Amino acid sequence: MNILIINGSPRKKGLISQMLGIMQEEAASKGDQVQTVYTNDLIPSVASDQGRARLARALQRQIKKEQI
Repeated sequence: MNILIINGSPRKKGLISQMLGIMQEEAASKGDQVQTVYTNDLIPSVASDQGRARLARALQRQIKKEQI
């Protein structure tokens, strides 16, 4: 069986990540193919200063495009 784990937690070493890791290990031990995707790797985290700055720049670029 193919299993996709989507982790939306902002902490890669937090409790949710630990729980999902246990689930991944258990499924893999039974022969399942398991892949984990971290949503924070897909989009910038708004929780960080850098993430907020990137989001602000992206919004500014979008506003400029719409004004043209």
